[in-house]
Amino acid sequence: ELRAAAPIHPPPAGPDSPLASGGKDY
Repeated sequence: ELRAAAPIHPPPAGPDSPLASGGKDY
């Protein structure tokens, strides 16, 4: 799928994600 194939477009949802600093589901 696109989510698994392109992890760069949607930032990895989780505490490690700098964009999702809070754990937001992208």
